[in-house]
Amino acid sequence: MKDRYITSNVISPFAFCAIFMCGAMDVCHDAHAQSCGQSDNVNFSFTSPPKIEILESDSARWSTDAAIRFSYIGEWCPIPEDITFEDETGTPIPAVIYFRTTTQLVENGPLSPQVALLKPLMSLEISTDYTLTLSPPNPALAMYSDYTLNFRTARGSLEVDYNQFEGAQTVEIDGNLCEGEGLYLSDPENFDCIVPSFLQLKVGFRALPNHEVSYLIYRVSSTPSDPDAGLDLIDDVERPVAFLPGVSEERSQRSVQVSFPVLYAPFPREECFKVVALDEWGRERAGFDQITCATLGKPSACSDAQFPEPNPFENTPPIEGVTCETVGINGASANTPIPQVMEEEPMEEESMEEESMEESSGGGDDEGCEQSSNSRSLLALLLIALSMGISRIRSRKEGALGLV
Repeated sequence: MKDRYITSNVISPFAFCAIFMCGAMDVCHDAHAQSCGQSDNVNFSFTSPPKIEILESDSARWSTDAAIRFSYIGEWCPIPEDITFEDETGTPIPAVIYFRTTTQLVENGPLSPQVALLKPLMSLEISTDYTLTLSPPNPALAMYSDYTLNFRTARGSLEVDYNQFEGAQTVEIDGNLCEGEGLYLSDPENFDCIVPSFLQLKVGFRALPNHEVSYLIYRVSSTPSDPDAGLDLIDDVERPVAFLPGVSEERSQRSVQVSFPVLYAPFPREECFKVVALDEWGRERAGFDQITCATLGKPSACSDAQFPEPNPFENTPPIEGVTCETVGINGASANTPIPQVMEEEPMEEESMEEESMEESSGGGDDEGCEQSSNSRSLLALLLIALSMGISRIRSRKEGALGLV
């Protein structure tokens, strides 16, 4: 049975503030709240390694067996012709690109970017410069038409102790609600883009000191505490809601926080989350058993304003993201499977002793056995010949003395 570590952070009712304190409604609305009018053109969100000039002091030196990640928002599923990956001599590097997307918990709410993992099928050369160029056919800006990432590799491969990762530690509302932060209220007059009211939560955790490791945040469950609440409001399916690229060793000394939206209602309810660490193949390696929860209490008046009542019609179901198909470039097959994580097993003393004996006897193969057998046969022939020679000499001496 998996261990489950739960901390319950109760959000005080006083922490909820009527948005009407802001005066004008549009002042309180999050500028990124409405995704209805989101352009289909491509915007790049981040790259990992970061898009920094190679000679800059904070430029990352990427491990030779690590993956390269990039994320974007927009309607684009890359084809091989859209992606160029080569070394400093212009030699194409075979690689496979795997895609991952998140679940949208708020209909028409903020969009999470799609994340792509580009995994070279060969170890990169040490201390070598590489160039990745992304060319979507529908860039939102000219700077995204041939989006180029240059990076230099480190002097070795990736070494990570995933046992050090402690997973999710805190979950809370992102901001001061009484100041209009961490909250978006639906605009009933905006019929062209109806966005349900939602809260902005944030999960905190300590990242590993390896910038090649990335992180995926899951909502494990959402459970209303009201016994009269309908079963359709309970969501016990693990859903990926946010993604974070790796951080530098210096940044890993402090807690990092990832923000994402959840529906405003119903109240009260418990929201539980976990953070998993992903390796160079995108495999989940740590953090899956450590779950942190927050109880969202029933809102009440804040100052002299009244908090609006939840609208049950805004309790829309989660929307699963659409993920692009795997792509192979520069001769790599799109059907390349992701290898299983193999645990290294220590060699037993007996097998090590046997191997040592085989090495000392010229190896354990048939050729070694044949050489050993031939050596023994040759020695026996030499001994027989020597014995026959001695016998003949003695016979001659005895004949000369008249003893025969």
